[in-house]
Amino acid sequence: MSAPDLPKDLRSAIRDLCAPQDFPYTEDACYFVLEVVARAVADPGRTRLSHIRGQELCTIAARLAVEDYGPFASMILAKWGIRETMDLGRLVFALADGKVLGLSEQDSLRDFDGVLDFQQALANPFRADPPFPDLPAIRLVPSDI
Repeated sequence: MSAPDLPKDLRSAIRDLCAPQDFPYTEDACYFVLEVVARAVADPGRTRLSHIRGQELCTIAARLAVEDYGPFASMILAKWGIRETMDLGRLVFALADGKVLGLSEQDSLRDFDGVLDFQQALANPFRADPPFPDLPAIRLVPSDI
């Protein structure tokens, strides 16, 4: 989901949300979370009114990042301010505070705490075990930025 695909008032709300100097996430991070939510809602197994849990969003986020950004997923998300699943939760709640997303009474920021090792989930698909134990292997391991 890119900014031009969204209504002008939604883009404006996201721009306003990210404007304060102390907000640790970029507009791209907000658009990424909206894409994750859209992917969750579009799941054919989901009924229209079924609730999306934080754990589900984290899993979809990791999968989407790997699909879209490949071995650079960790680096790109870190540049946007997303380094762990709790960052996804903070973004979801910030977007809800900005009236961009809605929450239910059962939603909690704790739903995003330690759901998975985000860095490992983004790097694992690109790790290769050495074919011969005596030879070094090249590993694509994202660095912290």
